[in-house]
Amino acid sequence: MNKFTITSAMILISSAAQAASPLLIGTFGKWHAYELKEDGKKICYMLSHPTKQEGNFKKRGQVYAMITHRPAAKSFNVVSFHSGYPYAAGATVDVKIGKDAYEMTTEKDTAWTNNETDGAIVNSIKKRETIIVSGKSTKGTATTDTYSLKGSTQAYQAISKACGIQ
Repeated sequence: MNKFTITSAMILISSAAQAASPLLIGTFGKWHAYELKEDGKKICYMLSHPTKQEGNFKKRGQVYAMITHRPAAKSFNVVSFHSGYPYAAGATVDVKIGKDAYEMTTEKDTAWTNNETDGAIVNSIKKRETIIVSGKSTKGTATTDTYSLKGSTQAYQAISKACGIQ
């Protein structure tokens, strides 16, 4: 098992009884595409780790970006960023993808969008070269994470195909 498979398994599996191990569909540039079944329902997702992390921090947990499809729940293009630390209460996260800018809400160590914004972010990702995510921890530490979008379009196509999305 490679590092990304292990990371992905830890991220998405709430218990071994409920979900099988993720299957790597493929690696595309800096992005990895996976599928798995949770409670008998297929989930397809892609993830990447930052190519650059900035901030005055000593230690962080897993830092990654994800896009997830859950066809059985009719949930598609769910975009999330995981900071590796808890965000400050009520904090927002700024996301820049080329000249496009988005603000996300936070809960614990995760930044989310509303459903309408997810599609716009996915469309931006398909056209740009990097994502820059800026947030602030509960301790007041500001961080900026940069993700490469190299291979993101191919990873997106792979998860969409695996989940039967046209």
